[in-house]
Amino acid sequence: MKKRKIVAGSLALITALSLMTTVSAEQAKKHSKAYNDTVKTLKKIDHIYSNSDGSVGGVFKLVDGQSVRVAGVDEDGEVLVYYTSDKKKTLHIMDKTKVESYVSRLEDSKHE
Repeated sequence: MKKRKIVAGSLALITALSLMTTVSAEQAKKHSKAYNDTVKTLKKIDHIYSNSDGSVGGVFKLVDGQSVRVAGVDEDGEVLVYYTSDKKKTLHIMDKTKVESYVSRLEDSKHE
């Protein structure tokens, strides 16, 4: 997972979030296959939802119990997530395979 530390309220975070989450209905129809596949996979996680503008949002918990907020999905199928600790927002980019692995583990644990 790529990791970038960003201080809360920084221009970089605001720019990244606006670029990844502002999607018109027309743009949503033209997304890449990687984007659409990742969104479909993400929606298998409880508390992940589609916004009215076509973007994806929500919060889920990692294995260590930390809550992570989904900020968006890029056209490569990578998921922009962030969490807050020590008054700093830490931005992570989860690639498509990590998302699929996470969802697979969740589904396996539900069947046990």
